[in-house]
Amino acid sequence: MAAVCAGGTVGELLAQGARLDAQTDATGETALHLAARFARASAVRSLLDAGADPNTRDRAGRSPLHSAIGADALGACQILIRCRQTDLDARMSDGATPLILATRLAVESGTEELLRGGAAVNAADKWGQQGRQGPGRGDGASRGRRGAGLWAEGAGGGPQRRGGGGAGRGSWLRCLTPPLAWQGRRPCTGLQL
Repeated sequence: MAAVCAGGTVGELLAQGARLDAQTDATGETALHLAARFARASAVRSLLDAGADPNTRDRAGRSPLHSAIGADALGACQILIRCRQTDLDARMSDGATPLILATRLAVESGTEELLRGGAAVNAADKWGQQGRQGPGRGDGASRGRRGAGLWAEGAGGGPQRRGGGGAGRGSWLRCLTPPLAWQGRRPCTGLQL
């Protein structure tokens, strides 16, 4: 598996009998976890194309998407989010989703990608921390809905592949305002609170 991150091609390794589901003894990571953690976007794509499971968990309950977020590996993160099989709301042992992890670590690009992909904004970990910033939980109707509704409302570029509709505007606007203001890329105009 280390050969994937050291430059060996996935096809060569598979031809020599490598298993996509093999896990390391110490951490339980797969080749996909390692490629994501070491920001090897091309290896992530090749492993997914070869049939690697994007939802396999390591011993800490992390998915490859958690590993990409933890490493601030934007390319790997984008590829994993675009893979339809990837569970964007996978939970680590402490209940943290990739979005919660991204906000904990202040990984702004990962947070934005997850929101665009439709990650659940109001999911909470074991301690009640959510993948959003700002006080309160918003109006009870928004719980469990996906944040992609906001992108369709005009905060960012058109319809997306994933998502459900209509997250409570008050809660997700507080979530997005800091990252968007820091990045200075997208105005939050036309939204009603």
